[in-house]
Amino acid sequence: MAEREASGDFEYLIGDLTEATPGSDVPDADDAPAEPVADQDTGSFDAFDADTWYFEPAPPPWYRRTQALLVLIASAAAAAALVIAAVLLIVG
Repeated sequence: MAEREASGDFEYLIGDLTEATPGSDVPDADDAPAEPVADQDTGSFDAFDADTWYFEPAPPPWYRRTQALLVLIASAAAAAALVIAAVLLIVG
């Protein structure tokens, strides 16, 4: 089956971009302060400021938690009970 070719008529929106209106809330470059205010906290990381360094150890993986250990012990006990029950049925 032969493929159909594209018509060549595409709806690009490049020419439809609009400029910001004078009453919009978009700030101009002239309105921005020349330098940041010193007492304003921007929340960014500063390598030379000791207050911005934060270390926290990674949480343990799921297989090293207490819940995983309890599930492993319970499943081992259930498997052992099945083997003992099967042996008792066969022998008895």
